[in-house]
Amino acid sequence: MRPVRLPERRRSWNAGLRERFRQLEQRWNELHPPVPIHESINSRASDPELPWSIGLSSDSLTSLHTHRSNVLLVGPEAHVARVLPAITRLVTPPIESCAAGRLALPTRLVGTLVLRNAHRLSVDEQQELFGWMSAASIDSQVITTATIPLFPLVLRKHFSDALFYRLTEMCLIVK
Repeated sequence: MRPVRLPERRRSWNAGLRERFRQLEQRWNELHPPVPIHESINSRASDPELPWSIGLSSDSLTSLHTHRSNVLLVGPEAHVARVLPAITRLVTPPIESCAAGRLALPTRLVGTLVLRNAHRLSVDEQQELFGWMSAASIDSQVITTATIPLFPLVLRKHFSDALFYRLTEMCLIVK
């Protein structure tokens, strides 16, 4: 007696899952539209180090400075590195910096934490960062950078959803 072959269902299941992820990401972007940042053609000669035009409304700039919203900067590493000084001019000092892979969170109180390459955070580092952000005495603003969008990583369970929502009060796409 020959074994019965069942029809291959993996392709349709994967296609359906990919489509569902695409819909979730599209819905997220509709509800939380990323703010594009482009290099300005009319750079101010008085500040040649900041040739970037941050496409933020005055309300968003106020939120960034006054309400100390956590910000996610997504884009090529070289572009993000050029925009970061403009963002850090609007945040509360002292500013500390750390990177994924060798996460060394500050032990003293800081005004702002700049976290580089969040897409490379290990599960343990994600838990450590979330714990640090949740500590009662920590009221630091977090500026996070990533070269790829984090939401697809959340959908694939490669990035903590709770941490993602804490890091993305404002999402800026650097082009």
